[in-house]
Amino acid sequence: VKKPNVLTPLVDYISAIPLALSGTVLGVGLLASFHGGWLPLSGTASIIVLAYVIRRMPFGMRNGQATLHNIPNSLEEASISLGVPPVATFFKVVLPVMMPAIISAAILTWTTTVAELSASILVYSGGRETLPIQVFRLIDSGLMAYASAYGLVLVTVILLPIIVATRVFRIDVFAVK
Repeated sequence: VKKPNVLTPLVDYISAIPLALSGTVLGVGLLASFHGGWLPLSGTASIIVLAYVIRRMPFGMRNGQATLHNIPNSLEEASISLGVPPVATFFKVVLPVMMPAIISAAILTWTTTVAELSASILVYSGGRETLPIQVFRLIDSGLMAYASAYGLVLVTVILLPIIVATRVFRIDVFAVK
């Protein structure tokens, strides 16, 4: 009988905290944390990337956890019993089974990250505007035609990985299982 791991629920709850925080709170927290000190990131592209990673990390983690829980232990045990080392078993058995879920998680993360505005608008600096920030600025300036054009580019950038996944890799990202 397998003993339950006590840390798994704790890691699960901690990893879900960014889902509960608004992007504004995250942006203010990042600016307060990285404005000075030993690692000043404010005004750089790194703080935007850090905001995106923190904000969207739960999507990938939850998807990976769900996939790992659905892979039977017997697959790994059979591979190991045939003499394959555990690390090689992960790369030859577990990872190929997880690949569709990893690609789906990457697409979900991409589509939500590209359209993110709330944290981006606080942590960006001049010359590092994202597409949603440009659309917001153009709408605020009353330039609706330009904002619509940028919005169309944004929709294209969001749809491109979905089209590639469904057409090239034949992944059904809309499947209900």
